[in-house]
Amino acid sequence: MSKRSKVRVARKGLFLIIASGVLASCSAGSGDPLQDAVEAIEQQDYRSARIHLKTALRENGTDPQANYLFAKTLIELGDGVAAQAALQKLAGNAEYEDRIVPLKARAHLFLGEPEKALELAAAPAGKHAGELYAVKTLALIGLEKSDEAGVVLEEGLRAVPDSAELQWIKGNRDLQLGNIDAALKSAKIALDLDADSVEALLLSGRIFLAKSKGEEAISYFSKVRTIRPDLTSAEFLRGAVMKDIGKRNEARQCLKTVLAESPNHPWATFFLAQMDYEDGKSTEAFARLQASKANFDVVPLALRLSGILEMQRGNHEQAINKLKRYHAKNSADAKSIMALSRAYASAGNHAEAFQTILPLVRSVTAPVDALELGAELAGKAGDPAATNLSRRAAELKQDSKKNMLFEAEQAIIAQEWPEAEKIYAQLLSQDSKQKVMFLNNAATVQLNLSKADEAIKLARQAHQLEPDNPLVQDTLGWILLQTRTDTIKAQALIEQAAAAMPDNGEIHWHLANALAVNGRKEEARQLAGRLAQVANDQEKIQLSNLLAWI
Repeated sequence: MSKRSKVRVARKGLFLIIASGVLASCSAGSGDPLQDAVEAIEQQDYRSARIHLKTALRENGTDPQANYLFAKTLIELGDGVAAQAALQKLAGNAEYEDRIVPLKARAHLFLGEPEKALELAAAPAGKHAGELYAVKTLALIGLEKSDEAGVVLEEGLRAVPDSAELQWIKGNRDLQLGNIDAALKSAKIALDLDADSVEALLLSGRIFLAKSKGEEAISYFSKVRTIRPDLTSAEFLRGAVMKDIGKRNEARQCLKTVLAESPNHPWATFFLAQMDYEDGKSTEAFARLQASKANFDVVPLALRLSGILEMQRGNHEQAINKLKRYHAKNSADAKSIMALSRAYASAGNHAEAFQTILPLVRSVTAPVDALELGAELAGKAGDPAATNLSRRAAELKQDSKKNMLFEAEQAIIAQEWPEAEKIYAQLLSQDSKQKVMFLNNAATVQLNLSKADEAIKLARQAHQLEPDNPLVQDTLGWILLQTRTDTIKAQALIEQAAAAMPDNGEIHWHLANALAVNGRKEEARQLAGRLAQVANDQEKIQLSNLLAWI
């Protein structure tokens, strides 16, 4: 099973996916605030609608239509508390009794009260059945009752097949389980039903990200911005993908826009700080992270970067605190290990410094800088390993290609895909007997950078050179499968690789996916069942997701 799975931007729980954090400009107005609000809602300009409705309610605070539209607008803006207050003003109004039930339930979802939402949506029926099925599904997901949610969702789709919301909820569930084809089908149906559904457009963009097709993903996120230029989530996703595919200036602009609208967005803050650091602007990177009030607990890589920057500035205790927390869940990351070891040494704890770096320097893929630091720390700790580490460092210095390969491996472990891309580009620019391995690994890096075309190109070059190499067969097969370029060819290649390497769990995981995608579901189930017997916890989750959709 792949240990290099694609890192995706942080996602909220599916039961919150109906919310959108938005900031829009206010329209000019016609003199009738209620009519202006209706027009703004039709244009999905909910911030302007809120302003118009506040004006209308100042003129007549009990107007039922204004309160209903106000509650509906606040739900779109994700403000459950204010929505509840508006809905209370409609209590006892027979005309709005049925219409407000879905809104009341959605408000409970935003307030983290799925149990109360479920009570209101317990028996979907009538004109608002589609909305109630959607809320019921999302509430069950919020309660971590995934199987029940799936049953309710299917029931809802049978009862209300023309509900775009139910279709994109299904698409999101399928995508989370890894069923890209089913997710794409649901997204297309949702967009056929509602071409301006921002949720369906966002889903479509995420599906193309799963297929490593960054440019296509951006096109969907850009369309969301056209429909809702205020939607922060779409601008963030655009920026994140721009960064991945190397459009750094465009990425910076997108991410700065996000921070202008949401100053403490943790991922946008981190990505900008990371780009500062990569561009040699460590002072700016450190200042950006220090000034932010973002919750970086949801961004472990921000903790890593902050710890490295603390160490470079001589703030050793702060560096140790941050890097220990990161290292506890990312024990193979060379740069963080080295920074933590240096921080311990600078704080006078040489024994702990050497023990921290010891697992890394014992690895056969430890690069020169790690070996040199290990030798230095071993000497200070009085450990005899210093001599051997110095010798290994000296020998590796004589083989620059091998050292670059080790550095690329460490970049992959740390999910520093642009750095890995740069290293492999250097390696491929030189003549080498290891060219096939470089091409193969570089293809995997391109896949993780959402550059499907380049990934396929490199993998095919490797396959042309060594068509019988099972690792090359597997890489090309997996890329063709993930990108849905040629699933039949993908399966054939992976089957060849699996036959040649019957004990390779990752290749057989790829084969299980290929079988499932190509309709051979029973074989996929049997293979997944065998893999589950020897899988670790993370791999079991992946297998469980696969089994859920086949």
